[in-house]
Amino acid sequence: MSAETRVGLRIDPFPEASGEMLFDNRQICTAHLHIRTGKPMEDAVPCVAVVGDCLICAVADGMTRKVIQGYYPDPSPAFQAATLAVGSCTRFLAERLKEETYETLLTQKLLNKAVCAANASVGKLNQQLHLYKEVSPKKLHKDLAATSLTVIVLKPEPKGKSHLYFGHITDSRLLVGNGKRGLRLLTPTQTARVTTYKRRVRQNAPFLGQGRSDDHARFMYRLTRNNSDPSNDLCWGALTGEKNAELYITTGEAILAPEDAVLLMTDATNHVDNITIASCLSSIPYNQIFSSLFSIELMFHQFRKTELDPDFSGVLISPR
Repeated sequence: MSAETRVGLRIDPFPEASGEMLFDNRQICTAHLHIRTGKPMEDAVPCVAVVGDCLICAVADGMTRKVIQGYYPDPSPAFQAATLAVGSCTRFLAERLKEETYETLLTQKLLNKAVCAANASVGKLNQQLHLYKEVSPKKLHKDLAATSLTVIVLKPEPKGKSHLYFGHITDSRLLVGNGKRGLRLLTPTQTARVTTYKRRVRQNAPFLGQGRSDDHARFMYRLTRNNSDPSNDLCWGALTGEKNAELYITTGEAILAPEDAVLLMTDATNHVDNITIASCLSSIPYNQIFSSLFSIELMFHQFRKTELDPDFSGVLISPR
């Protein structure tokens, strides 16, 4: 393959995968969805790039503040942060993978540096926007534009196998496997502990009945973001440009069998479990997977009468 970077981006009105790209005899499907008016898009368009014999994919879910009466800035700083994150980490990796000695560079350490590069780009955005000056420090301290990020590099190996490296922060899911053997979750998510912390604060007796428990919960769990002690179960990380965000970056690698798929997606379908996803992989055409997962998530929220996350971004790499 050419050493030149090719970036494929696609926006679909419904999360129907494009299925238009091929890499190492694998079909690459992308999805990007926004379904609700009144709140701007916060997920970045998935970034997919081929550099030499390596594939780079990245997804990011922006996080912005609910300021006064649920108002979201539009254009969204969260969307800008997410877009910068996927773009800067992809460019960082592409530049290094073009080097002749890239095989010695392709390690988990390189993926960590890529996520750090994304953090720096988000930091520059927050400096330009001066978000910390726009809000009351008593209400939303340190509430900068932020984003999750998960980026992977896939390199073919002999006998049809592939070597996958990833860098990750916050709560997107990276799943590998197939419908027969099941799926493995490679990325730790932080959603559960954030939710637990918000619940604890809301149930704190001094704030009950005072009409401000939700505001206080939001204030307190934002204080735990990028805390200097990531060993604390109630702390969580996101890319904001703050140096402490780097404490929450995780990296890893895995060897994939020829029959393994790779599924990378933001948190809009978090209620669809791995067993259900594996079943979909074994029974549904790959270019319809995202539609099916989102439909299942929608049924869950309709049954629970809860609000569906309006944004979704994903990449699916089919088996060879």
